[in-house]
Amino acid sequence: MRDRGRPALERKLSPRPQQATPPKRKETARDRERPVMERKSSSRPHLETDSISSARRLLEDSISSRSFESGKASFRSSYADGQSSSRRIIREFSFRGNVLNWVSQFKRGPGASKKGHLPVFVKDKTFTWLPGKMIHHDGCKATVRITLPSDWNTTTVGGDDVEDGEVRTIKLSDYPGEEPPFQNVDKDYQLVGKADMADLPFLHEAAILYNVKERHCRGVPYTRVGDIIVATNPFQWIDGLYSMDNQRFYARRHFWREQEAENLKTDPLAPLRDVAVESYYEKHHYDPHIYEMSSLAYAGLCNKNKSQSILVTGESGAGKTETIKIVVSHLARIHTLIEDDDRSSRSVVGNDTEAIVKRVLESSLLFEAFGNAKTVRNNNSSRFGKFTQLQFERSSPSRCILSGAKRDTFLLEKNRVVHHDSGERSYHIFYQLLNAPDDFRESVWEGFSQLDGNSFKYLTTGHNTDEECNNFISGSAWQRVVDDLALFGIADDNLIDLTRTLCTVLQLGNLEFTRDSSSDECIIPTQSEFHKLTELLGLTSDYLTLALTRRQIKTSRDTLHSLLTPDAAKDSADALGKELYARLFDYLVRVINKATDNTMTSTATEDPQGVINLLDIFGFEKFAVNRFEQLCINYANEKLQNKYAVDIFYDTQAEYEKEGIDIFDFSKVDNTPVLDLIEGSTGLIALLNDECIRPKGNDSSYVYKVKMVHKTSTAFVKERINHPFEFSVHHFAGNVKYTAKKFIEKNTDVLPLDLVQAMSNSTNTIIAGEFKTMANAMTELRKSRRRSSSGGSTVISKFKIQLKILMDNISNAKTRYIRCIKPNEIGKPLVLNHTMTMNQLVSAGLVTAIIISRESFPDSLGYRDCVLRFRCLAASNFKEGRDERNTAELLLKRLLRGRDQVIGGEVIRPFACGKTKIFFRTGMLELIESERQRLYRQSATAMQKSARRFVCKRRYRAIIRANKILQAWWRGASIRRLFLRKIAAILTLQCFIRCTFARLEFLRRKRYRAVTLIQSGWRMKLSRSYFRQCIEAIKTIQRIVKKRSKRSSIKYSLEEVMKQARMDNKLKKLRANLNNLSCKGMNPEQIEATNGSKELLTYLRYECYKLRSNVSDLRTDVTKSHAKVSSLRARADNAGAALVSNKLRTAYLNRTNEKSAKKVNKIQKENAELKKLVKELQKNLLTQKHESDEIIKTMKNDHEMRVDDIQKQISKKEKEHAEDVVQLEERLSLMQQEHDAELEMLQEQLNTSEYAHGRDLTKLFDALDFTQNLSIEDDKKEDDIDDNSEMEMMMAHDEMAELKREIETLKKLHAADIMELQKRLSKRCRVCGATNTAQ
Repeated sequence: MRDRGRPALERKLSPRPQQATPPKRKETARDRERPVMERKSSSRPHLETDSISSARRLLEDSISSRSFESGKASFRSSYADGQSSSRRIIREFSFRGNVLNWVSQFKRGPGASKKGHLPVFVKDKTFTWLPGKMIHHDGCKATVRITLPSDWNTTTVGGDDVEDGEVRTIKLSDYPGEEPPFQNVDKDYQLVGKADMADLPFLHEAAILYNVKERHCRGVPYTRVGDIIVATNPFQWIDGLYSMDNQRFYARRHFWREQEAENLKTDPLAPLRDVAVESYYEKHHYDPHIYEMSSLAYAGLCNKNKSQSILVTGESGAGKTETIKIVVSHLARIHTLIEDDDRSSRSVVGNDTEAIVKRVLESSLLFEAFGNAKTVRNNNSSRFGKFTQLQFERSSPSRCILSGAKRDTFLLEKNRVVHHDSGERSYHIFYQLLNAPDDFRESVWEGFSQLDGNSFKYLTTGHNTDEECNNFISGSAWQRVVDDLALFGIADDNLIDLTRTLCTVLQLGNLEFTRDSSSDECIIPTQSEFHKLTELLGLTSDYLTLALTRRQIKTSRDTLHSLLTPDAAKDSADALGKELYARLFDYLVRVINKATDNTMTSTATEDPQGVINLLDIFGFEKFAVNRFEQLCINYANEKLQNKYAVDIFYDTQAEYEKEGIDIFDFSKVDNTPVLDLIEGSTGLIALLNDECIRPKGNDSSYVYKVKMVHKTSTAFVKERINHPFEFSVHHFAGNVKYTAKKFIEKNTDVLPLDLVQAMSNSTNTIIAGEFKTMANAMTELRKSRRRSSSGGSTVISKFKIQLKILMDNISNAKTRYIRCIKPNEIGKPLVLNHTMTMNQLVSAGLVTAIIISRESFPDSLGYRDCVLRFRCLAASNFKEGRDERNTAELLLKRLLRGRDQVIGGEVIRPFACGKTKIFFRTGMLELIESERQRLYRQSATAMQKSARRFVCKRRYRAIIRANKILQAWWRGASIRRLFLRKIAAILTLQCFIRCTFARLEFLRRKRYRAVTLIQSGWRMKLSRSYFRQCIEAIKTIQRIVKKRSKRSSIKYSLEEVMKQARMDNKLKKLRANLNNLSCKGMNPEQIEATNGSKELLTYLRYECYKLRSNVSDLRTDVTKSHAKVSSLRARADNAGAALVSNKLRTAYLNRTNEKSAKKVNKIQKENAELKKLVKELQKNLLTQKHESDEIIKTMKNDHEMRVDDIQKQISKKEKEHAEDVVQLEERLSLMQQEHDAELEMLQEQLNTSEYAHGRDLTKLFDALDFTQNLSIEDDKKEDDIDDNSEMEMMMAHDEMAELKREIETLKKLHAADIMELQKRLSKRCRVCGATNTAQ
């Protein structure tokens, strides 16, 4: 049946049957009974042959559709909603195998460990847990050597109090399961830490403590426990931890993680992956971070459209305030971090959104200034609880942007205004105001600039100048506060009124009251301080004096005035100061909400709005003296712990009950009794409200009532040595003893109407507005003329209502947790206090989660999956039955034989069978998985051996065929190489001989050339000397000739010049004669002839000059023509020489071409031979290919025949299975009819018993109500109760307690009957469930 759904490709993966099977050892009966885990090496041959088929069958089954669906379902169940971290299974099989070997050595019995000492943790009073190595144990006691890490002294507070190597003897009975908790160490026995504590192989208190320490001392403040982030205060700024890159990484990583998770769930290859399950976070390789919480919350809001909540808890100094600021900053801008990488859906963020984001971020500074103070534990401790609702609206179908924020505050520590212990401070805003600029202080109040902290008594106690706090109270801090107040509209006159209100609070502390000796009235001796106060309030001195020193009492007929004592007047002034500051704080919260809450400032939009809630609240508190404030804080933490238990543990309980297996005691995590004790109908809150209403109610009477009413409660600690004002409550984090002094006063906290009306008339607009509202509320209350019996106006009742609203908001959202841890008191980085940290881990509920994981079944697996997964580990004679449950149970009994534990005489099995699943205790599934991994490794080795043999054989045959071809080719190539060597040798000899002859010819020519050179040199020398002599002679001749030619030319030129001069003289004379003749009186004809002669002479002279210039030009041209002729002759000589050289070069190139042509012919011949060889090789390859194709065809035919045979067998099995199903259906119908009949009978019996039980309870409650009514009527009749009436009331309470005890006994009697009926019914349900499972 399993093979039918396999694809053809997967069937081909099965290896061919081997030709011969190696002989295997005969299996004995003892071998058949033992699990694979306990077999020795002698059975290895049988294990290999059997494991091959088993592994192959499991691989085929995992690929099949049914196994895929079951694997996918188990994968989804493992990761659904991030269940408890104990559900994840560790994949460190090699490491787990080593540690489990140690554990098995410890389990085998007394003695010393053979392979090293067992690393364990031992209890210690100073350090809670210490690491050590168990060197010996005898079953009852063990010897352990303390082994401290190398950095113990530098990373541990008080590390010098213990010595390394100290040997201790411990009782094993002091540890759960009579074994000390094991260390998480590596192969070098060094403690290891994990980013996710769910990945620790051993999970217990000590492992959590040392894992937190290891990461804290490495400078890594964040650790993950499932869906919880543990944030350790590093006491230093870590560079890069909150960078924009980190913000962008976590934002983008988690925004698409939902889709990635869905892709993993639907991955078709998931069943093939050998995962038991590995941590989801380790798979993605990133460290835990608070950005992870904010990113997951944003992703859940955008993708699932569901509101989110992040709860941040921890004690003072753990870093809650900074954590909230970091988370808010990340959420305010997370949409921009995501949209940077998703431009397709990028939204347009306008200026309004940026303004909202800025106001949301800057409001944190105002809350720090007005609500934080320096304490002995923390320099910036939040003294109030804050619930922030970040409001988002959709900018696109898959994106949300911050559109507003709303803050709710509660439990403001008003008492810090008037008193704080030494070493502490009041709220930061007072010191910031004192460090403000003098001109501003003077504008607020005249003379205020001359005052300092010592001028106000409220600030005197604990006033110091620690440099650590200067950044919170400096002048620059005040300027930042002023800027932020202006951002919310508090500026100018409003800022002046707010500052004057702060000054009024401080000035009230400077008032003193004494009694006047003459009139016995209360007076104010410090009139200067009193006048300053009246100036600040804008009231007259007389009016304010009456309001502070007298009290007005209104009766039905008249109004009376009573004088106050000085102490009462001082208390009244202090109460006014506390109320003033509280009202100012509420005013500031309203202003901030008005500016940021979009439900108050904008109309409703069509898109639905989402909310991310952030809760910053005090952690669990337990001091030497615990007062009313600690009761309220611990009450809130109990509610949050209950929410945590509901989210984390009750789902597991429901699953166990659904599967019908025995569950562990959930009372260890169930704090319902504590909540009933506090908020029940007769709880601490109700009794306190009743005592506040009673005319003469007091603290001691309240404590007595609490002890009498709740003396049978499991959450109430009964101690005989308690003071009359003390009582103890068993909280989830331990017992807390409360001192009830001033419980009534603090719970009432009502300011006298006289003071309220006086403050309503103040000129300060803030004070007047706040107290007018308060006066109207008090007037309405008095008009009713009766007190509310419910105590709705008390402090704790108001807080209860606030807490209920808070829990409703959180319950409607997906809740995530951040637990802040303070590692030490001294504020030193990289140092941890073990005891302090362990107490915080217990208070945070993390150790409670460890109890669940230790006593529950953290891992589960379906019956079919279990059989398919671990069948390979069973012996060969193990037969699978038709009932999967019985088969799986029998299989696990064999595999986990010897793993049962005996605790308290009770045998605890390592697994439990439910209706549809098998549940494994811690470590058991990892043990089987590691053994399965080992078997798979062995099977894979055997399969690889066979596959390699087949592949190698096929390769060998192919190599043989190829070898023959290569040998033939090699022989031919070798012969050819030998021939080529001979040719090369002949060429070498020829070259050598030619070289010898050439060398001889060269020497001959060299000698002949030397002689020739000598002769040519000598001849050249002779010719050169003769040539030089000729040159000198020629030069001499040329000089002589040139002189003669020059002399003749000069002579000729001189003669010409002289001729010209003579001619000129003659012409001059002739002209002169002509002039003379003209002057002697010649006739006109003679004159005309004379003038003509003059003109002719002038013309001839001009022509003569012209001829002379032409002659000189001709001479110049002749000289140039001679020079050109000489240059042409030189060029002709050069051209002739070049022609001769070109002829020689041409002859050389012709000879070279002839040689290269011969070489080309040789290469062409070699190529022809190579082509012939290639053709032969191709023919051989074609023949080999045909042979391999034939082999493949034969293998394919054999495989198809095997497949046909298997299909025939499957069809036969299906017919048999159909017949069995018909028979089972008939049996099931008969059993169902019988079961229905028995159910009807049991239901009738149950109804009868419940009716009788209800009738008895009704009678008892009627009697109880009658007794309570009598006591209430007695209280209304008489206001003054004397001692006798007190005793009667005590007796009435005793009678009420006895009635309650009788009620409890009746409940127990009827509860036993009901439990018996339920057991009988559950047995029948199990039988029916088993039948359904078989079907």
